[in-house]
Amino acid sequence: MIQLNEVRKKAYNTLIYQAFLDIKISGAFNEENFYRNFRIAHAFHNLAEYIVLDFKGFNEERFWDEINALQEQFDLNHYKKIFDDAITQKAGNPSNHIETVGEVAQNDDK
Repeated sequence: MIQLNEVRKKAYNTLIYQAFLDIKISGAFNEENFYRNFRIAHAFHNLAEYIVLDFKGFNEERFWDEINALQEQFDLNHYKKIFDDAITQKAGNPSNHIETVGEVAQNDDK
């Protein structure tokens, strides 16, 4: 198991923060959003525990497999970008790196 450095740990903190924001701002409470939010929560729930455990036993490959499946199912392609941006920017203040799904889509169109 690979030991995570502090920059990667902070990037994962940024990522889980984004997942919570995505659930919070998901819009109308309907069956489609409920299922999407359930899948986001399911993909990220273990990450919260590993953050508390300082990532002991965390399997990055398995985590990203879950995220890739989530992205394919719901076209949520911003998680990897946010993570990579947080790594590049040395994972400073998480609020500097958070984008809504709409902002990422707009940036991808440019």
